Amino acid sequence: MSLKILFPPSGEGDCIIGIYVDENNNTHSLMVDCGVYTDEIHQIVKDRLNNKIDCLVVTHIDIDHINGVVKMLRKNPDLDIGKIIYNGSTRLCEDEPEKKRLEKIKQRLVELDPNFIEDEIAAKNAASLTFLIVNSEKWRNIWIENVTTEQQEMNLGDLGKLYFLSPTKESLEALEEDYKKEYVRLFYEMENGSSGSLRELVLRYREKREKEINRECKISASIVNEATLKKYASTNDSIDASISNNASLAFVWEVAGKKCLLLGDANPRIVIEQLEEYRKSRNHQDKSILFDVVKISHHGSSHNTTVELMSLIDSCNFIICGYNSDVAPSLQTIAKIIMKEPNPHVSLRHVFMNTHKYKNSEIEFLKKNPIEDIPEYELNVKTEIDLG
Repeated sequence: MSLKILFPPSGEGDCIIGIYVDENNNTHSLMVDCGVYTDEIHQIVKDRLNNKIDCLVVTHIDIDHINGVVKMLRKNPDLDIGKIIYNGSTRLCEDEPEKKRLEKIKQRLVELDPNFIEDEIAAKNAASLTFLIVNSEKWRNIWIENVTTEQQEMNLGDLGKLYFLSPTKESLEALEEDYKKEYVRLFYEMENGSSGSLRELVLRYREKREKEINRECKISASIVNEATLKKYASTNDSIDASISNNASLAFVWEVAGKKCLLLGDANPRIVIEQLEEYRKSRNHQDKSILFDVVKISHHGSSHNTTVELMSLIDSCNFIICGYNSDVAPSLQTIAKIIMKEPNPHVSLRHVFMNTHKYKNSEIEFLKKNPIEDIPEYELNVKTEIDLG
């Protein structure tokens, strides 16, 4: 048996691929998000997954998590998928006025982000994941939506199980209310029964237009030292207020005796509350739950990783995917990982980033100038972990 976690570069966004080979040498796979469907990811799907994904999870509607999934389904219509977990809407777009609104919102999104639609085919046929799913019988029949912490666990058979830590039912309801408000703002009236495709694009437009810019606190690389790291390890930045991130899926994937914590872009307050429930359900006695791998939330933003969250989790392997500004992954998040209290079960804390394109000079400084008094950490760029 073996379990490998792949996190290939996917633009500024996330792409996590878990490959589990069982005792009979059968391969099972879990894919979580895809910001950009690169040639590398396409080859992984074709060659290493044999063009089959047992469970595809799309954590939320943000472009850097969903665009690559849209391209993958368009480019590879023969892809064999067992389950699609995505909190969209199955309502179909059937009338002409709504089709015109779809075209209008697509154009607005292109104006805000030229990368929203990658080519002419996408512009004409399938700018939304919802459109692709509901217009394909085989994918529509395996789509699971409205997944919240109320469901708590989902059995995936040979692929183990998922324990959901986010979103709450209230977070999804808040996202739906936000959609209605943005719909009114865009189209000056609210019509009942609008399609899932329009809903998805309106929400994505709103997120692009009004996304609150959480300003990370920058410091000079020349003062990255033990005192600075201790300060950032013990203090919190403001919490991410994005409605779409509050509705992000986050979960524990349990398979073959391993535990993988995959946080999407989730709000740490929601995750903390559910981690306490997870601890009780698994009879964990230690305050800090040991995971085989942790995918840090929101590209390592300081607004999604708190002191309280880090006190509840630990691992030898922390993953940060992508980047979202010139200061993410943030030094504050890195500090909260590498400055954790010693753990007898963790000899070395690895922090793996999946790209050299991050723009944070403080992180680069820390990589090249390890602090001698903090020997139990390592910062690396890597795209695959073998968990055995």
